[in-house]
Formats: sequence, structure tokens, C-alpha cells
Amino acid sequence: MKLLTLTILSLASLPSVLAFGEACYYYDGAKYGNVHGTCGPESWCLQGMGYRVAGRCPGDHNNRCCIRRDCVTSLIAFPGKCTTVEHCRNVKGPGHSSPGVCPGPSNIQCCI
Repeated sequence: MKLLTLTILSLASLPSVLAFGEACYYYDGAKYGNVHGTCGPESWCLQGMGYRVAGRCPGDHNNRCCIRRDCVTSLIAFPGKCTTVEHCRNVKGPGHSSPGVCPGPSNIQCCI
């Protein structure tokens, strides 16, 4: 009986495990269109300087669409990564984000 219970529990959690790494996207208006990403957990996404969009991936609440996108601002020609202002501040310090070049809400900016 214990083996059967463990097998059933293992199979029940399988879809959320398999969902990590799947392709995902969301539509962000005429300027950016379909923005493509990969389903994954927060820690994995933030390590790559990405940002997450809820409701685009199957499985548990931690499995979200991770958008990892390069960006370049008009002020500084160095490439950056689109991520949240908060994450950029935590990693690079204040004053290293530039608005208007990344898809997503206003808190998603180019971190340089």
C-alpha cells in the first residue's frame, strides 16, 4: 500500500516538474508583440537577470514564464539585461536601470 501511495504521489507531481524548461510567451502590445521565455523557478530566472510573468506556465505557483532579454539604452551603449528595478538595484546598486527599452510593466527596465 505504501508503494502504491508513493507511486501515485510521484505521478501527481510529474506535470509540474516537466513544465520547467518549456517554452512560454505573453503578448505585450504592438511595440513588442509576443515576448518569448522559458518556464522556470524564480532563483533560476533571476540568476540570468530575467523577470517572471505569472499565469503562462503549468504546474505550481513557482513555475512562471522567465523572460531573459538583452537590451541597450540610448544613453549608454553597453548591453544590459531586462529585469526588475529592485533586482537590478540589489545586484548592481542604485542608478543602473534605464526605462523604456524592455517589454513588460514599468518596473521592468534595462539593467546596465
